[in-house]
Amino acid sequence: MTVPVGSNELEKEILRLLEDLPLEVGIPENVRQLLLQAGRPFAMKTALAFLASADDKKKSAGAKIAMFVDAEENVELILPLLDETNTLLRWQAVDFIARSRKFLEGGGVFVDCIIKALLEDSSPEVRTEAADALGYCKATPNVILALEHARDHDFEFDRDGYRASTIAKESIKRIQERQADL
Repeated sequence: MTVPVGSNELEKEILRLLEDLPLEVGIPENVRQLLLQAGRPFAMKTALAFLASADDKKKSAGAKIAMFVDAEENVELILPLLDETNTLLRWQAVDFIARSRKFLEGGGVFVDCIIKALLEDSSPEVRTEAADALGYCKATPNVILALEHARDHDFEFDRDGYRASTIAKESIKRIQERQADL
């Protein structure tokens, strides 16, 4: 018989705290400590349940928990968030993926997803985040072509006043500087 998630007082308290998290914030330190205390199996059950939820706040919390538990092992769980309707979820997905070693070392599917976000996402926030991320991964012809396209064509401002074109230009410069150092 499987024990349901949230069956003891510690787990109930963690779930209550997670329910109250705004979409825009990370996991507070007190909740992180409680998750560590509850253990990895509980944390992953919670992450998977939240990621499968229809509620955007739960999906966001699920992604944060999965990445907290093991960002490298769980980054694949984040990929479906790139297809969500909520801009903030897509932005968070780009951010989480971009911090993974698999992305930074030029992992095909991860880099391809970020390139797709840069070239196709409807949100300037997501495209700007993707343009920045691509400046840190392994430089491939596809990465350079995507950044050049954004540099030359994506002039829409995000809510913070940035353009993917400007960020793409900076990312290309970062790549060139890195290659010059080799």
